[in-house]
Amino acid sequence: FLGDRPPLWTRHFAAESETLQNELNKVRTVLRHAGEPGIPRDILITGPTGSGKSYFAKCLPALRDARYDDPTRPFGPADAAADATPYLAGNCASLTPDLADALLFGAVRGAYTGCDADRTGLIESAGSGILFLDEIGELPLETQGKLLTALEERTFRRLGDTGPEAIPRTVACTIVFGTNADLDAAARLWEESHGARGFRRDLLWRINACHLKLPSFRDRPAGRRPGRPPLAAPAAP
Repeated sequence: FLGDRPPLWTRHFAAESETLQNELNKVRTVLRHAGEPGIPRDILITGPTGSGKSYFAKCLPALRDARYDDPTRPFGPADAAADATPYLAGNCASLTPDLADALLFGAVRGAYTGCDADRTGLIESAGSGILFLDEIGELPLETQGKLLTALEERTFRRLGDTGPEAIPRTVACTIVFGTNADLDAAARLWEESHGARGFRRDLLWRINACHLKLPSFRDRPAGRRPGRPPLAAPAAP
């Protein structure tokens, strides 16, 4: 895969970092073969604020496209083909349990105060595309349990759709989770508090099968687009 001229999408993010290029290649494998035997369905991206998690997520639809394996083809959100995989994004921070449930799974009319019509959630709206959920560490605990069930069973129901005629809906998208939080520490807090606080350990196991750790830009070589000159060396003191 790496060779003398790795695909431009890896050089843009990882420059000369062979380790990070290999990690990106794992992400590409998941995007193209999710659900096949031995291949995870979902992806976790962690890294400090400003490490490029959101930007990288926007480029994921193109990573599914073999045309971007060309080492000379420009790569970035603006370069995606018109027929690229659908992409949606949501932020899990500062949500009440009801709003978090509605954001992810949708809701039927009357499910909560102010819900005056049926609403489609992000998971359903993403179809067979890619859904990026940022700040996953901030998701309310009640919703974490429902998300875990949805990821395990690949089905869910809209908030308030609980009767015998409830319609099960399919999780067809690849879900990419982003956070700058220490989820392992949050999972230890969940265990120590007996589920009262923190982040569910079983959910972390589920989303951590493909884990991309983005270092800060300060700690990795700077990638660049074709035609742009290399970064100038700092002036001698």
